[in-house]
Amino acid sequence: MSICELLQSIFPPGGNRVHRLNCCMFVIFNFSAKNEASHLFHQVTTNKDDSHVLLEAYRRVLERDPHGCLILDLRSHSTPERPLRVRVNTLDHVVKELWNVA
Repeated sequence: MSICELLQSIFPPGGNRVHRLNCCMFVIFNFSAKNEASHLFHQVTTNKDDSHVLLEAYRRVLERDPHGCLILDLRSHSTPERPLRVRVNTLDHVVKELWNVA
């Protein structure tokens, strides 16, 4: 079963943390709160370096297109040949250098 939940904030007051922890795909647009993406990347990665790499990729996406998004797929089996973990704006635009992040 797949469930899609549209939120304007990943960490809403009184929000359901279980939904976020069980989520396997995030489509991350520009947040009004600047620290939300940073907190999310810290929670979904296993080390601090990966968190910083994701944050920089997210910032580059928004610099190019303020309405762009970063797609983070935590369930995809990603390899250097099939870098499916992180995508930009569309599902077919992968970020090859981030194939093993998270």
